[in-house]
Amino acid sequence: MTYHYKLMSSAKDGGKFWEKMGPFFASEQVRREVGDYPLNDSEAMTWLVALDKRRFEVAGFISIEAAGARLRVRDAYVCPESRGKGVFGELVGKCLHYAGKQQADIVTRAPASCREVLERARFSLVREVGKHWVDMEKKHAKGKDDAG
Repeated sequence: MTYHYKLMSSAKDGGKFWEKMGPFFASEQVRREVGDYPLNDSEAMTWLVALDKRRFEVAGFISIEAAGARLRVRDAYVCPESRGKGVFGELVGKCLHYAGKQQADIVTRAPASCREVLERARFSLVREVGKHWVDMEKKHAKGKDDAG
């Protein structure tokens, strides 16, 4: 499968955003996998979305919220049929490129299972939260833009 990656925002194009993302907001499976919390959206959020080029359906996403001078990765999800194909790593790379353009640091609380991918993308561990979560950050290199 090949994927197309795009930025989406409900504030900029609500109809297209909700058409693609609405089923994920309503899904109990997605809720369980993102920490038993419902997905949230606001005007401060941008969504990096991976679309399956063949079916033009959402294969995964990362939501990014502007939080002062930083960006916070709120949620990330990859559909089961797209796992193990590099979608999450590519979404993380696109997230770094987006943050570089914003000249912003990124923070996230992620499942411990994502730690290795985030460390390969030069995120640093801030702390372990229990057995299943990690807080991580990626400082923006002043004067440099991350490749993406």
